[in-house]
Amino acid sequence: MSRARENADGARLDAPLASPTFTGTTTVSGDLVTSTPMSHRNILINGAMTVAQRGTSSTSSGYQTVDRFKSAFSTGGTWTQSQSTDSPAGFANSYKNECTVAETDMANMGYAMIQQKIEGQLLQHLDFGTASPKKFTLSFWVKSSLTGTHVCQLHAPYIATTEYNSHAYTVNVADTWEYKTITWTGDTGDVIPNDFESSIRIYWFLAAGNAYGSGTLTNDLWHTTTANRAAGQVNLAGTVGNTFYITGTQLEIGESATPFEHLGYGRELQRCQRYYEKGGGSTVWGHPINRSGTGYRRGHLWFKVTKRATPSATATGGTNDGTQSHTTQGMIVMWNSVADSSHVEIQSWTADSEL
Repeated sequence: MSRARENADGARLDAPLASPTFTGTTTVSGDLVTSTPMSHRNILINGAMTVAQRGTSSTSSGYQTVDRFKSAFSTGGTWTQSQSTDSPAGFANSYKNECTVAETDMANMGYAMIQQKIEGQLLQHLDFGTASPKKFTLSFWVKSSLTGTHVCQLHAPYIATTEYNSHAYTVNVADTWEYKTITWTGDTGDVIPNDFESSIRIYWFLAAGNAYGSGTLTNDLWHTTTANRAAGQVNLAGTVGNTFYITGTQLEIGESATPFEHLGYGRELQRCQRYYEKGGGSTVWGHPINRSGTGYRRGHLWFKVTKRATPSATATGGTNDGTQSHTTQGMIVMWNSVADSSHVEIQSWTADSEL
């Protein structure tokens, strides 16, 4: 004899569902679907510092380790940048910069900073250049050797006068992870070009000499005065061994920060490969240009992700003689002398279209 199935509370699972009953008045405040995106709301790429295609440590500046984040130092000490596993709860990695040669002369110091550059086509929803540009909020986790004032800045190179908008935040406890948020108001004067070029850059200053920090910091005010860019910034370049870690960087529309959006390594890697991609161990067939026993050959390499712009490219291995015909989708590797019907294995290759 069959028995009716019951759940843990004793209710029959095969019983018909009762119609819902409401008492009182039910109202909904605001939109059922928010006006800000629920997915991919973070304008920044690789904010959790999970992708590091080029390597995990470097004593050079520029794009060297964590993808989409660039170290920039102009007589602001010497630094080692790395992908670190020192991170706050909820994150596995951070971006670390450590001072290895100090600079204390503020009169002659330029700056030390880390940055991410953002394409114009990713910023159209901010409504710059209108009477009511959107407010947008940056949130991040930071761990610094020095307490006190640190400066984060927007740089708008697409504007003819090259405008800046700086904002101070305070590190309260040295060598301790702290969560920070900064809200900015968009610029009413100039429309952000809808293109693939660098339109907004976010700078986290580590140090700033008199040329960049001798003025007055005005939070959330667009200006053109270089001396006001990082006024009050502590000098992390002043002592060898000072460190600055950052992770969980998120830039989104609105006046309040939302929890960090983890997209996962695979999706972040794809987004990073738009700007930089590398490969290796590829078997590339050299198609003959003539039919002699040994002749000029070309082999095609196709990128996994279409590049932002025509990349600079390299290929090593197989005694190849360089690359040519670069496009946003692939490139050609060439050889001057390869046996007919043979193939060559490329040891490594890169395609770089960083901003």
